[in-house]
Amino acid sequence: MAIDKGQISRNMYRDLAAIESELPREWAISDQRMQINKEMRNRIKITTINMPSCNNLDLNENPDIFDPEVVKEVITSIGKGGQRSIKDILRFIVPSLVERKILDLQRPIIYLKISGDSRNVGRKVKHVMVTFAIMDDITNLHRPDHHHTLVLYPGCENYDSLSVALSLLRTELRKLSEIGINIIGVNWIINLYFSSDWKFLSICCLGFNSANSQFFCPWCGISKKQVADLGKQWSISKEMSELKANCNTYDGHHSMPLFDMISLDH
Repeated sequence: MAIDKGQISRNMYRDLAAIESELPREWAISDQRMQINKEMRNRIKITTINMPSCNNLDLNENPDIFDPEVVKEVITSIGKGGQRSIKDILRFIVPSLVERKILDLQRPIIYLKISGDSRNVGRKVKHVMVTFAIMDDITNLHRPDHHHTLVLYPGCENYDSLSVALSLLRTELRKLSEIGINIIGVNWIINLYFSSDWKFLSICCLGFNSANSQFFCPWCGISKKQVADLGKQWSISKEMSELKANCNTYDGHHSMPLFDMISLDH
């Protein structure tokens, strides 16, 4: 845990272990990590995704991640992605949330937030991640350890890549929103929300225009020409059901929304 949270490399830990005899050897740390990973893979399986090729990399962008081991691993993994079942993760974490009295068996409702974003790994490629968090766990809602990874792949943050990477997740979210999930003998109702920056929300997930387009609002039909009309009161006027039936129903939309099971007011 100290190595992972402190971002200490394996070579650096070997140097520390050589100086301090009470520290466990690096091979023992590695064996323990493999054992934990094996146990977790049995509980929450990780499956691979074949990702489409991506060529629009900007080598001038500033990197967010500098760790050479991470950079090397990401670059060699281009073309492959990883995914986990949100149902498996919920079955794993809900019992502890009930035990901590964050979730109530007498009121079996879970407010669940989906998030997504990308980061620059070195100057070579982006790392795109989709996560979820339990909104009922208010004290831990903004802590990274309580945002659970669902999809992770090296590549482009665009509609085509995400439509491939989110295939399993979209199917599971539809079922969760329609029939819920049975955990510890209780059928839980799932209320879905979505949170991300503009690019991920509009271009990638709503099949919508960019922020500088003629029609730029994901929620209403305002155009650039109407921005100066201060007498007009705008509200959420678009309906996700209309977009599901025809993605061209509203101006500015060009592709089917990827998260069509989450209403626009969420």
